[in-house]
Amino acid sequence: MENSEKRLILAVDDEYANLFLLKGLLENRFRIIEAKDGQEAVDTALRERPDLILMDVMMPVMTGLQACAALKERAETRDIPIIMITAKTGDESLKNALEVGAFDYVTKPFSEVELVARMGNALKLRDQIDTLKKLNLEKAKLIIELRDAFAQVKTLRGLLPICSSCKKIRNDGGYWSQIEEYITLHSDAVFSHGICPDCARNLYPDFFDE
Repeated sequence: MENSEKRLILAVDDEYANLFLLKGLLENRFRIIEAKDGQEAVDTALRERPDLILMDVMMPVMTGLQACAALKERAETRDIPIIMITAKTGDESLKNALEVGAFDYVTKPFSEVELVARMGNALKLRDQIDTLKKLNLEKAKLIIELRDAFAQVKTLRGLLPICSSCKKIRNDGGYWSQIEEYITLHSDAVFSHGICPDCARNLYPDFFDE
């Protein structure tokens, strides 16, 4: 796989040894960028927009939980899945991670198989979110186009000045036009010409007298 095709992963840990381990495990599958505390993670995520974040919990300056919460508050980074990495075990750690918006969490020491599997699930979620956002964007665009189209539909309304004798209609420019022409220009109506019974009797009295 070309490097440009690999998904971009932000690995966040204040210990170099842990970052080195993550990079060694994942660099054949992903592009890896690093941050060494929670604040740097937030800044890097806003700048680089990674596909996934691996975040250590206990860090100086800003903890992983605080950084996760900060990222979920920003529209630009809200949809980036975050996997928390912690040495703590138990339901409380999981609860804390999920409450701030983490997608998942793994405990140290972790296996490569487990980590990659959880990352795969998180990336599938990211792809689904991106697809849904694209569909919603296309839907919104279609709604706007339809709204504009309806706004341009020609309609007849208001007071129409019409000659009581010849039945011509005066348009907005002050010109008089045949009623058929005026209605055709200002609506979707299509005319077919015929003759009504009263006019037929007036025009062809001999035919009806027979």
